Amino acid sequence: MAQYSKEVVLESLKRIPSEMIWVKKYFIAVIEDDLLEHYYERFVFEKNNYSDELPELRVGSIGTSSAWTTQLTHKCQGNYISQLRMSLVGLIKDDMIDDSILVKEILDFNRYKFKYKDSEFTTPEEIDMINHILDDVISYLCDKCIEEYFEKRN
Repeated sequence: MAQYSKEVVLESLKRIPSEMIWVKKYFIAVIEDDLLEHYYERFVFEKNNYSDELPELRVGSIGTSSAWTTQLTHKCQGNYISQLRMSLVGLIKDDMIDDSILVKEILDFNRYKFKYKDSEFTTPEEIDMINHILDDVISYLCDKCIEEYFEKRN
């Protein structure tokens, strides 16, 4: 169950800037009762569309930014990590996970103090942590999507 009512979502959709596509997609998924698939697609995107590379220069300045969005290109970017953390918390708040071990893993991931918080470079071990949590969440959501599909067919 979503953490927001459909009425609140409909009103909010009117005010969300078009650049915030993932927020819009989330709210549309709430309206269509399709949060499970939304989260699955979101985390697959997060896993596959951002680089694991650790450039020698700061990547905070790579891409463009506006008041609403910064173009993210690498998993080592602080904004990427913050956004991932918020999405992971959303999974829990939206009751998408009923596996207590995975919930604990997500909470532990969110408590971890990434190096970027101290203005240091993200480490290879931190990229491994990011990919590990993404793999676990994607695997779990994939299984849940399959279960839901077969439940709807019966």
